[in-house]
Amino acid sequence: MMLGFLTAARVCNAIYILGLALATGGIITAGAFVAPALFKTLPRPDAALAMGQIFRRFDGLLIATIALTGLGQLGYASLSLMFNKAAASAWTHGAMAQPGLLFWARLILTAMLIALLAYTVWGLNPQLFRLQSQVGSSAEAAAAFTALHKQSETLLRLAWLLATALLISTPF
Repeated sequence: MMLGFLTAARVCNAIYILGLALATGGIITAGAFVAPALFKTLPRPDAALAMGQIFRRFDGLLIATIALTGLGQLGYASLSLMFNKAAASAWTHGAMAQPGLLFWARLILTAMLIALLAYTVWGLNPQLFRLQSQVGSSAEAAAAFTALHKQSETLLRLAWLLATALLISTPF
């Protein structure tokens, strides 16, 4: 039974790590390489349109990240708690083994990462896509787009920091 727990926990952890790797790699690729290259080589309006299309597809990657990190962490946490309870009842006559601080910190930080990415995908990006088509015709739309774009950049940087910290702190 213990081997089954450990194997399932390793599979969940691998799924979790894959989600974190997608987040860190995707965010850094889009923000540090793709956007600067497009804006350096194309006229600004064309680069903006291209980035809009890229970010529509990037949302799919973020949704996959949400699913993988959420399912992986939920599975790993559930199995860890069940294993701790089973191990405690078998070896310490019922005394519940307590998960450590790192366990709870990873759980909370993962929830924060998922919330940030979900807000970006389903809250912020639809507004940005809607405003992008109006930027050339309205100064008000351009100002609103700029403000939301800055918010999006900040949230994605924070998401990258969270995902990177979680990736570094996660045992392989």
